Amino acid sequence: MNSTRRGTLAAALAAVLVATTGAAAEAKPPKRPDLVVNSIAVVSGAPHPGAILTIRDATTNIGSALAKQSSTALYLSKDGKRDKGDTKLGRRTLMRLKAGTSSAGLSAVKLPKGAKPGSYRLIACADARQAVSEKNEANNCATKPVAVTPAPGNPGGNAGAGKLAYLKLFPPTATIGYGPGILLPWGVFVQDLDTTVTYYVEGYDASGHGLGDFTNKAKFDLDGACTDATCYVTAEGTQTVTASVGTAKGTASVTGVPARLVCPGERYDVDNDGQDCDEIQSFQGHTAARHAKSLGAKPCYDGAFDSSFQGTMLSDSRQHLYPGVEGFDYDVGSAPAWRSLQAIGGQCANDIKLTVQTTGGGSQKCYRVSMNFSHGLGQFGEPAFYKIYRLDVAGNETKTLTRGPGSYDDNTTLYFEIEKICPASVREKVSYTVSYHL
Repeated sequence: MNSTRRGTLAAALAAVLVATTGAAAEAKPPKRPDLVVNSIAVVSGAPHPGAILTIRDATTNIGSALAKQSSTALYLSKDGKRDKGDTKLGRRTLMRLKAGTSSAGLSAVKLPKGAKPGSYRLIACADARQAVSEKNEANNCATKPVAVTPAPGNPGGNAGAGKLAYLKLFPPTATIGYGPGILLPWGVFVQDLDTTVTYYVEGYDASGHGLGDFTNKAKFDLDGACTDATCYVTAEGTQTVTASVGTAKGTASVTGVPARLVCPGERYDVDNDGQDCDEIQSFQGHTAARHAKSLGAKPCYDGAFDSSFQGTMLSDSRQHLYPGVEGFDYDVGSAPAWRSLQAIGGQCANDIKLTVQTTGGGSQKCYRVSMNFSHGLGQFGEPAFYKIYRLDVAGNETKTLTRGPGSYDDNTTLYFEIEKICPASVREKVSYTVSYHL
């Protein structure tokens, strides 16, 4: 092979390798974060020129990688398009956001005194300082219309203003959540509230004359949980936020609310401590007939057997997020509970009396207690029932069912099934007592 052909072949192979490598690179793009503003709303304050508004925004990382610390900025715009003609109102700092997570927060801002009454748009833009390399740099902003109206009366001024004496923080009070939403094997912590508050600081002299905006000059302290003017809480309860410029100070109060505990499957927060989802119910795991909790055998030589059992209906105010429970029915938001009793035979009258008492619920007939009689197991290992008696009850009711002698056979097994039968939208915590005579 001559050198010319060898050179041509090498070049062709190199081109193929480059093309293959390029295709592989295109097939697996790098993972990047992507910050967007989901919502923006004015939660307090009247939009007059010079007025202070509290604005809530929610920023989400819809990308596939961690977003480092960033900021979401707020602007007042005439046309809703982010440009140099907009007035920057403020910004709030966001901690790092994992892919798929959000940060919601409050920001106190001051409208320009020179804003003319009319129609405007609030703009909230994530990653305002372009600190994050994103998958899409063009989807950071969201807008909301706002009408600026004339201020009532004379807003006053700072004529004769003197030396800075004290500060005022806006909002003066706030309630925010602490602790992020966390998925654990035994429960889910859901954070429903904003998790940060961003303050606006106004300065005043000893006579109460306003001296303007001191937000960027102020130092904020809340047990070290402030970044610039954005603060968060690390504990439950009310705390004091302090802003200072030299010797001038101002305070505000912020109340922390913990994340809400949601128990998945058929777990319950029995002690209502909001910390963990306890295993509950004596029949835990007995949500299929073949796994029914045994009540023993029926000693019916005297022709009578009386007993009872208690429990809590598997339908309450919980939100079922991960109901990995056998027999769980999404339509009713619950799984049944099963108990079994073996009839060993003898001189039995084989009559029935079943009484069900429920408390804690409403007037809808949402619950059913069934007496299912079986001679043995059928297909798939489940009992085959030859006789079934049912009693439907409301959430706060006592009801009795009776049947005469010969209502069931000797040498049989009785299966009690306790189930919810009304829609999942009915959520109530119902306690029950089942009493029976055989």
